[in-house]
Order: sequence, then C-alpha cells, then structure tokens
Amino acid sequence: MSMDEKEKDVGLQRFATALAGLVFAHLVGSGYVTIAKAFRSLAGKNHEPGHLGDTPLHVIFMLAAVGACFGGFAAKRGWATFEQVVMSVAFAAVVVFVAIVDQSLSSDNGDQAFWKAMYYFGWIVGLWFAPMILILNQNGPISRRVRRGGSLLVVAAAMTLVGLLTGWSLGEVAKQILDNCLDGDYCVSDPRKFWIAPPIVVNAICSPFVAVGFSSIWWRGLWPSPAWARIWTAGMSAFVIIYAFVGMYMYADDRTAASLQYGLAFGALPAGTVLTTLIAFGLARRNPREDEVAVGWPISTLFWWLLPLGLSISFALIALLGFGPIAQKKHDPVGLLVVAHGLNGVVLGFTLWLMPPIFRLIPRRDGS
Repeated sequence: MSMDEKEKDVGLQRFATALAGLVFAHLVGSGYVTIAKAFRSLAGKNHEPGHLGDTPLHVIFMLAAVGACFGGFAAKRGWATFEQVVMSVAFAAVVVFVAIVDQSLSSDNGDQAFWKAMYYFGWIVGLWFAPMILILNQNGPISRRVRRGGSLLVVAAAMTLVGLLTGWSLGEVAKQILDNCLDGDYCVSDPRKFWIAPPIVVNAICSPFVAVGFSSIWWRGLWPSPAWARIWTAGMSAFVIIYAFVGMYMYADDRTAASLQYGLAFGALPAGTVLTTLIAFGLARRNPREDEVAVGWPISTLFWWLLPLGLSISFALIALLGFGPIAQKKHDPVGLLVVAHGLNGVVLGFTLWLMPPIFRLIPRRDGS
C-alpha cells in the first residue's frame, strides 16, 4: 500500500470517528428520554409524562461515559485523535446542558428539576473536564498536553460508568429484597428511599474521584513537582467533600437540622473514601522500579484488599452516625441501613480494582 493510500485510509477512519462522535453527542442529548422510558418500561416501572425521576440523568451519564471510553480506545488504536475525543465529549456535554434546560422548562417542577440536574451535571464538569483543563496548563507541546488531559478524562468517564453500573446493580438487588418484605422487623417504609444516599450516586461520585483525585500518585510525572501533586490531591479532596455537602444541603426542601445532618453525612462519604485510600496507600506503598512505566499504583497487593475493608467500615459508621437518625424518623431499621451501606463500601472497594485495566486506555508514549 502506498503512502498516499495509507494517509487516505487514516483520513477516512478519522472522518468516520468524528462523524460517530457527532451522532453520539446528538443521541446523548436528544434520545436519552426515549431510552430512559424504554428502560423503565422493561423494568416494569410506570412513569408520568415529563417526569422520570433520576433515570434520564443516569442514562445521560452512562451514554456519555460509554462514548468517552470508546473514544479513548479508538484514539489509542490510532483510529482517532484525542482532540476529536475531547471535542466529542465536550459537544455532548453542551447538548446535555441544553437538554436539561429544555426538560426543566417543560416540567411542572422546573426549578427544582433544573437545579438537581445541574448539581449532578456539576460532578461531570468537576471530575471530567476541570482536571483536563488544569493539566493543560503545564509546559510542553499542546498535542501531548491534550492527550494527557484527554486520557485522564477517559479514565474518569470509565470509572464513572463502572460506579453507575455497580451502584445501580446493588440498589436493584436491595430493592427486590425489600419489595418482598411484607412484614417484620426489617421492613422499610419505602424501598426506593431506603438508602437515603443511593449507591448509584455514591459510587458514581467516589469511583472517578479516586482515579482523578489521586492521579498524582498513580500517574508519576503528571505534575511538574511533588508539591503540585500534593496540592492537587488536597484540592480535589476538598472540592468533592465541600461540593457533596453543600449540594445536598442546598438541595433539601428546607434548612432544618435534619437537612444539615443529611448534607454532612453525604459529604462524609467522599471524606471516608479519601481517608481510606490514604491509609491503604500508606500501608501498602512501595517504591517503583526505574524501568516501570509511569502509570500504575506503586503499591503492593495489600492495597486492593484494604480498600473494600476500609470503605465498608467507614461507610457503615457514616450510615450509623449520619443517616441512622434520619432513618429512625422514618421508622426504618437502622441496623439494616448500616449493613447495606457497609456492603456498598465493599462493592465500591472491588469496583476500584478496575482502575489498572482502565489505565490501559492511556497511550504508552504519554504514560511512560
């Protein structure tokens, strides 16, 4: 094959990838409501026109995360550039924002629906796009900076996807069990609101946060100095904890002591994730060999076993001290809530085991 034919094939591949990115962005923005309705119908759930709860938001983020993952895979294989991947995901985010505004305008509870959707949308901006933009401020060729920023965006999107799927799966299993409970000490008033902090939300936040917030540890050389690396981890941890607390507190219907307690407990979940990760890293840390690539946790296998254990304990304590009094007011069993959140901590810990395979989406020339 001649050089001109190779360049033509590469050009066609990249054109097809760019076209697929535009179609994907349009699907995320305009088709998610239809997909959400179909999903709820298959699950046997009724819905009212214009009101689907949180399902459309979850569908949006799942579609966006899947698209970002396939984009990262295509970029690593040379079928696309990371510039195309970043632009496709960014365009999808703009379309999603417009769709959120459109849905809130057509809803009877528009203001509340809009701000709730924007709160969740803020997590995507903060964990996907903000880190990429900040990394682009480093010195070096713009193409390499875009690849690094885009790679971190893809890792965050992939971890968001696995967090959504594992959290949703655990929530559905728990709901099926609770729905079959008609009487007894372990029955709850409303299986849909039993968790208070649903695992699909908690895991979708904490999974990408560990990947992004601690990127200065697992991606050596990403930041120009150890001081910047520590500032990055501390800054991201503070952002996630404060945003989780303020968002949940402001989203509450009133500003009562219960709302404050709910916000504090929700903010304590990422705080527990930070503390657990730091302790596990401190106990399992090792010095990497000189010939090791820059991407990968410099730890022993003990780290991966400490994560489920530590997250289980921290989530159970937060459920007991933070969500327990709220559950008592609803006459729900606190012990069952504590066990459920402890189990979710185990699930989240094992979810984080998927980080090393996801790191393979990062081009070797940028992670070595």
